[in-house]
Amino acid sequence: LVSGGLSAAAAIAIALLCLVPLIRALLRPLLDGVALAEEVGRGDLARRLEVRSRDEIGRLGNALNRMAEGLRTKAALAEAIAGGDLSRQIDLASDKDVLGLAFQRMSESLNGLIGGVTNETEQVNAGARQISTASQALSHGATESAASLEEITASMTEIGSQARANAENATQASRMSAETKSAAESGAGRMNDLMAAMAGIREASQKIAKILKAIDDI
Repeated sequence: LVSGGLSAAAAIAIALLCLVPLIRALLRPLLDGVALAEEVGRGDLARRLEVRSRDEIGRLGNALNRMAEGLRTKAALAEAIAGGDLSRQIDLASDKDVLGLAFQRMSESLNGLIGGVTNETEQVNAGARQISTASQALSHGATESAASLEEITASMTEIGSQARANAENATQASRMSAETKSAAESGAGRMNDLMAAMAGIREASQKIAKILKAIDDI
């Protein structure tokens, strides 16, 4: 019995030793998959599994690789959007790709926002051009008003000069009229002088009328 028991124990030990490589072969891919999942959880998306089998463990390794690659692609897409590139096409892994759908909505929202800002900028530029045009027109009008004011001032000065000339002519005519009464013998000559003075008054009055008309036209 003792001999039989030792033989059974030895057989079990030998069997276990034969199973160790098989157990290691089964556990190694699982441990590598766990390590990859932990690295992805820490944000490290660079590592990939080396899949050598097509069984369930191999399928698990491929699924983990696709997950890491999909996350890396989404991270690159996020960097591009953060840099202002909204032209990237966002491909969905499936209709349940929550992260991809969120990126699509974010890209559409940012595109709409930028379009609105661009439209507002164009409106501001158009308003600025209108203000510039109005300012130029106002400046031109102010220049014309200043020129008109100078012309009116010059006309008023000329009217003053003509008024003074009329006053002088009237004084001279009055004096000459008085002299005519006291000196009838020289009436003809004085009358000529009087007529000349009256003619000067009429001429000055005509000039004043022309100046006033020019002011009205302004």
